[in-house]
Amino acid sequence: MEKLHKDYIKYYETRVNKYKGNPSYKNSYETEKALYDAIASCKKLEDFKDKVEKGNLAVNNGVALVKDREKIQNDHYNKLKEFIRAGASKEILETLGKKEIKTAMELANLCTEIEQKHHLNITLDELGIAQFLFDYFILENIEAWQNAEVVDEFKKEINEE
Repeated sequence: MEKLHKDYIKYYETRVNKYKGNPSYKNSYETEKALYDAIASCKKLEDFKDKVEKGNLAVNNGVALVKDREKIQNDHYNKLKEFIRAGASKEILETLGKKEIKTAMELANLCTEIEQKHHLNITLDELGIAQFLFDYFILENIEAWQNAEVVDEFKKEINEE
C-alpha cells in the first residue's frame, strides 16, 4: 500500500473519531465510518473513487451532517421557545426524511431555498421588536426635549420637533 493511501486512511480515521461517541452527531458518525471503511478496504487508492460514487458516500455524508446540524439547531430554538426561528431547521429535517438527495448541489439548493423562505418569517417576527425599539427611542427624545433647559428662542423649535 502506497504512502498516500495510508495517509488517506489516517485522514478518514481522524474524521470518524471526530464524531465517535457524540450523540449529537450520530448520523455523521455513521457516514464518516462508511467512508473510512470504504477507503480502508481498498487495495489501491484509485478504487476508493468508485466506492464513493457507487454508494453516494460523500453526498450521504453531507446529508448526515446537515441532519445533525439542523437537529441541534431545532432543539436549541425549541428549548428557547423560538418556534419561528426553528421553522427552517424543522422543514429541512422533514424534507430530508422524505427525499433522497443525489448530489451535493441538490442538498445545498434545498437548504438554501428553505432557509430563505423562513428568513422572511424571522424578519417579520423581529419587526415588532425593532418597531418597539424605534418608538422607544422617539419617546426618549421627546422626553429629553421637553425637559431640556434651553433659551426661549429655541423652545418653539424643540416643541415643533
